Amino acid sequence: MTRAAGTPRMDASHMEGDAMADTIWTWAKLDGHGIEAVEEAERMLGADFVLAYAAGEPRTDLPAVLPVVAATLDERQVESLRELEAKLGVVAVAYRLAA
Repeated sequence: MTRAAGTPRMDASHMEGDAMADTIWTWAKLDGHGIEAVEEAERMLGADFVLAYAAGEPRTDLPAVLPVVAATLDERQVESLRELEAKLGVVAVAYRLAA
């Protein structure tokens, strides 16, 4: 069974109370170890990008939008992505460049 990783799951590790749609999401601030973990996840998942999101204030310094789609992951890959989320305290989404 596979599922797209484009919709982060909602559970107590990420949110309290309000739906995710009501939260302002921005890129997570990662230290060097966090960046290394995300880069390793990209290689392991075969994704073009793994982006880490955190609840926070809107930002105006984000780069231009790329044509990406959520990567399709198998159950093992989804579990790896969940482990990354737990390790970094973020919501992580795996993407591929759109054709």
